[in-house]
Amino acid sequence: MFNSKKELAEALLRGRIFDYQGKRLHFDSDFEVPFRYGSSPLHGVWSFYNKVTEIKEWYENIPDQGILCWVWGNGTLKTAAIIKIYRKGSFHINNHESWSHAIPMSKEDAMFYVLEK
Repeated sequence: MFNSKKELAEALLRGRIFDYQGKRLHFDSDFEVPFRYGSSPLHGVWSFYNKVTEIKEWYENIPDQGILCWVWGNGTLKTAAIIKIYRKGSFHINNHESWSHAIPMSKEDAMFYVLEK
């Protein structure tokens, strides 16, 4: 994926998140050593720079059928909706209805929602 440690470090500084051997690789400026491997500081030679896999946000890869989410806007209560499109910072149910906030439902929430409705 990357040709050097420097390229990986620049991507992490831009906020991209990666996986390496099941652990999250990210940058967190709240720590003295801000490059993180899981919850630990990232030390060493970074020889894995060409073996990482990018972790994309859920809304960057929405399937055609959509994702069942809790959605809400400023001052509105959360409600359930199937999000099909993410565009310009808003989550769209269709071309006419959108929400400013959305998070995918957990499996437990989805089962409860589907079975109770």
